[in-house]
Amino acid sequence: MLGTRLLLAGAGLYGRQALATGRLSGALAGLTLGRRRTAFRIIPLLAAATCVLALAAQDWQGGDSARAGRARVEMGADRVLRVAPVARERLLAAVRAADPVGREAMAVVVTGASAASPVVAVDAARLRAVAGVDGAALHPAAPAPLRFTGTDLTLRASGDGDRVRFLLAAEGTGEQTTAEFGPLSPGAGPLTAVVPACARGCRVEAVEADGALRAPVELRELSAGGATVIAGDVFADPARWRTTVAQASAGIRIEQTGGVLRVAEAQARTTRPVDSRLYVIDAPVPLPALAAGGAADNDRHDQPAASVFGAAVPLAPRPAALVPRGGGSGIVVDLEYAARIAAVAVGTVPSAERPEVWLAAGAGDAVIGRLRAAGLDITGSDSVAAATERVVRLAPAVAALGDVAGAGIVLLLAAVAAFVVAAVDRRDRDAQTAALRRQGVPRGLLARVERRAALAPVLVAVVLGVVSAVLLRALAPPPVRAFTDSWPVRPPAIQPLALLLAGLAALVVFGAVALLRAGRR
Repeated sequence: MLGTRLLLAGAGLYGRQALATGRLSGALAGLTLGRRRTAFRIIPLLAAATCVLALAAQDWQGGDSARAGRARVEMGADRVLRVAPVARERLLAAVRAADPVGREAMAVVVTGASAASPVVAVDAARLRAVAGVDGAALHPAAPAPLRFTGTDLTLRASGDGDRVRFLLAAEGTGEQTTAEFGPLSPGAGPLTAVVPACARGCRVEAVEADGALRAPVELRELSAGGATVIAGDVFADPARWRTTVAQASAGIRIEQTGGVLRVAEAQARTTRPVDSRLYVIDAPVPLPALAAGGAADNDRHDQPAASVFGAAVPLAPRPAALVPRGGGSGIVVDLEYAARIAAVAVGTVPSAERPEVWLAAGAGDAVIGRLRAAGLDITGSDSVAAATERVVRLAPAVAALGDVAGAGIVLLLAAVAAFVVAAVDRRDRDAQTAALRRQGVPRGLLARVERRAALAPVLVAVVLGVVSAVLLRALAPPPVRAFTDSWPVRPPAIQPLALLLAGLAALVVFGAVALLRAGRR
């Protein structure tokens, strides 16, 4: 109503000033509009209808953005390929072979119960390119793995009838194998073992000794085919070996000095699982992680931990509001490091693992062909677009779309009301037009004046409606949330595109009605 009063007062003032300066067209338009008292009834109605449409359009666009954003987070990447069960190392090797540059595809293994927060292990170096999330902190520098190629191993060690086993993983496949040496004698004589699985390369993961309770086992050097795999200074380096992690208790004592690693069993008086293995340090412990929603919290330990591939692994979490696939509750770790830590850990329990390949936006079908050629069996796929379409069929999206449809009906009813008001006011306007024609005012000039006088209230009403919608949505959130659960929704309070489209729609509808009435004169 205030806007209507300002419009009429301003129009009358403009008309009088134009008349004083001899501008007949402007004078007639201003004076005609200033005397049109039906504007008090029609402008608030048109403004209210525009406001309703603008609010509904904003709520729909905000909800649509939230739904698309959730689909991107829960999917993880633009497209996701489901892969038949495959070893983690083989999955990593196949994806890296199919996409050597690391811009299109990323190996992922999702683990955890369906009702729990997922642990998502990713090839962190590709996380930004594929999922748009910075994963550099997940893969810090770590000591190089102890790798070798060859089937004939030689160990220089001593003990008292003990046996020593080296736990190995085949490169590229992760196949577990063991090299056993013994029985050991007090002298540091060489012992040999044959491991056919290492013909194409293996990685040393851990070492364990039987019978070390009688006397310490001393490890001095491991070689393969004459090439040194673990030298004495590496055996004696505290930065290259660790005992158990998380909830297990160490069942060994170690001493490292003078190029020798001494291993002795320890009596662990605890109810916890006892781990007597000595692990190679080739991954950071605690394991860096992105954690959302307190998923890494552990009430029983000061050190946050999580079950990664069935092993309790201590974490160094970085808080995040949302993480890929997990959303507001989940953990993301580096796949290569997590696989190394969990591969031969004692106390692991079977866990569901879902191998996947995430594809970046723009990745073509050629990369899928290369993945199949690398030996992966693609069993299915999903995408952000498909996930968004599924969410649009849920109740909140349907309700928001119903609001838009209802607002459209309100807009049409307001247009009909404006047409009716104009029809009621027609007799007075016809009399004014006839009087002006008798005074010699040209018909064309009167037509232009009528169009201006008809469009001015429409422009004012649309502007008032859009401004009201902006103020209302800035003060109060949408009445219907985009989701029925607790997923965080933080769309911008103002949706410029929605406001623009709603304003244009109202302007076209109301302007057409106004020009139709003006043209029928």
